[in-house]
Amino acid sequence: MLKRVLLITVTLSVFGGYVAFAEDSPEQVYQKYTAAIKSKNLDELKKYMSKKALDEMNAETPEIQQKMIEMIGTFMPKSYKVLEQTISQDGKTATLKLTGIGGMSGNDEMIGTVAMVKEDSGWKIDSENWSNKQP
Repeated sequence: MLKRVLLITVTLSVFGGYVAFAEDSPEQVYQKYTAAIKSKNLDELKKYMSKKALDEMNAETPEIQQKMIEMIGTFMPKSYKVLEQTISQDGKTATLKLTGIGGMSGNDEMIGTVAMVKEDSGWKIDSENWSNKQP
């Protein structure tokens, strides 16, 4: 009986620890970030921003912050595809290269780069840049 209890305890510790320490990939974090922008959920959006980006946003009033999220939503693609995810050798930064359709016309072909940093709580968006795809 003691062996069963010990085995169950060890098993739960191992698998429980795995679940507790599992973290989202940079691509998964970006998906959550874009979902927060689309839903205009400022509090949710802030969960995925780096400390640096968050400090810049928090320097603005709540009204300006809400307008910022709306403006970002206007200029970012309505749909995107990750072409490449690169994580630095030291594991502290990541870059996503993307293509998308959207922009001002809603049908523009776009290219994007997302710079991410790994903070204590996981991957965070440090900067994002979208532009029209060059012919």
